[in-house]
Amino acid sequence: MDQKAPWADNIVGILFQKEIAGFLAGFVSAMWLNLHQTEFNRQLNIGTYGGMDNPIGVSNYLWGFLLSADVFNEIINKNSVYSNLQQLKQDILNLLQAINPDIIELQPIKKVQTVLNKNESWFSQSFNQGDGKVISDYLISKKAHVIFPVAGPQTQDTIDRIKYNQAKTKVVGVDTAQSKIYGDQYIITSGLLNIAQATEDTLTNIYSPSCGYQIDSKTWNKDKKTNNCWINTDQSSKTNINWLGVEKTKWIDNKIITYINKDAKLTKLAAAVGAVYTKIKQLHFVDTLALTYETQQTLKKAVLLMLENSLK
Repeated sequence: MDQKAPWADNIVGILFQKEIAGFLAGFVSAMWLNLHQTEFNRQLNIGTYGGMDNPIGVSNYLWGFLLSADVFNEIINKNSVYSNLQQLKQDILNLLQAINPDIIELQPIKKVQTVLNKNESWFSQSFNQGDGKVISDYLISKKAHVIFPVAGPQTQDTIDRIKYNQAKTKVVGVDTAQSKIYGDQYIITSGLLNIAQATEDTLTNIYSPSCGYQIDSKTWNKDKKTNNCWINTDQSSKTNINWLGVEKTKWIDNKIITYINKDAKLTKLAAAVGAVYTKIKQLHFVDTLALTYETQQTLKKAVLLMLENSLK
């Protein structure tokens, strides 16, 4: 931790852009809600909360999830001025109709936390199990049909309150395949950080000639190390897109997973979400959160325009 100490020679930093994982999970949620639109009387609502404000580990997750609703709504908006975003509309409609032929048109996604003021709830102020009950009840009372808790074990709190309130609400997990932990009755998907893939890619790199690794002696020859070696570097999902994804559960059709992972336009859009957040993350989180709100048109339009331009 000594800032003046020499660099260690066996460290690789791995950065996951959680705003992209949150965005992808939100996009899957929008499609899932549309597949069940009659069940929710075509009122498709989402909510989210975090443990504590952390713009690179929590708040960016929330930001990406909320932004996905704005982007999805703009994609299906008949009067949208964002023609590149609108190119995705027919693809999504065709995809969902192939799963549920009763789908006639796509419905917008509403964020139940609609007013950015001192009374709005975003954080439970801890990552301790039990502290997520009040905010979960709040979101359920606001008729959130999908809740995205970014607060560690408070995912269980949200599930418990859904059971207690006998609500139809479902949950989106974070980081890992949360249905494997909490079961798939309530978890419809998770925003995944593919830690295993990132580790495998990192080990493949450093145990290679690029890092001067010599298989016979099982040692590294620093003189043979090239610029392609990751040791003493920070590697990001920005250049390793397969480090991020969404969880496949019984709720999510394989067609949706394939679309999220393979569609060129959506992959490009997701990468642009990360690039946009990189530009604005220096701002206070309240400022970045504001752009996901209908009442904050200037900021929202700026972000949508950047995403629109990314698809040119």
